Amino acid sequence: MFPEGTFINEKNDNLIVFEKDLKNPEYEGFVCFWEIKDIECKQLRFKKRLSKLKASKKYHNLLREG
Repeated sequence: MFPEGTFINEKNDNLIVFEKDLKNPEYEGFVCFWEIKDIECKQLRFKKRLSKLKASKKYHNLLREG
């Protein structure tokens, strides 16, 4: 199953979101990188489709690194 979750850095200026592809939730999804300028202003910087294997590796790496 594709990992789902959200990570934010210590400075609270970058956000990473893992989300399932609703058309193919078992095998693929997206990782989205957002820049946070202030509470009400977020800008999507990058969105990439990933397989569940690559997403799981990235997700667990982010968990390990904090």
